[in-house]
Amino acid sequence: MAKLRSCVGRCPRYHGGSFPQDTMSHETKPEDPVEVVELPLELGPITTPRTGRLVGHNEQGRLLVDYAGNPFGPLRARTTVVLAPDELRRAVEEQCAVLLLFEEGDPGRPIVVGLLRDEVPVTSPVPVEVEADGRRVEVEAADELVLRCGAASLVLRRNGRVIIRGTYVETRSKGVNRIKGGSVLIN
Repeated sequence: MAKLRSCVGRCPRYHGGSFPQDTMSHETKPEDPVEVVELPLELGPITTPRTGRLVGHNEQGRLLVDYAGNPFGPLRARTTVVLAPDELRRAVEEQCAVLLLFEEGDPGRPIVVGLLRDEVPVTSPVPVEVEADGRRVEVEAADELVLRCGAASLVLRRNGRVIIRGTYVETRSKGVNRIKGGSVLIN
């Protein structure tokens, strides 16, 4: 068995224990007895990343994680990952896999550094709404801009090509309706 200096069960920051008000520091004071936890040799200090599972969270959004070989049960973990409340709820429900590091190698002080996913979530494009003051509206695209409504579409391409499609295309003019081009093909 290896001996490991640990704050397991003594540190409110990680495990919900409590210190008297004058000792609210995570640092161990010389007069404080150090708790020595007997751990299996294979669990000693953890100096390499390890995978675990997100098993819960509290009201403040602090994560609870567990990992293979953890003798303490689910542990509160610090995190570098920022999750929206609905993402956090979904990750907990799915018991999402997480990548863990351990502060100072202490198996009782996990830090979540990332969520592990087999596939990248695909987000659908967000529809764009344009409101204008009636004077000028400019919409720009790098390669192609498509305006579509039902069976009608207007495509503007980077190379200068303009394609108008529809079941019925009509042009009207109070003045001259001119068609110009290097060559004009009708039917």
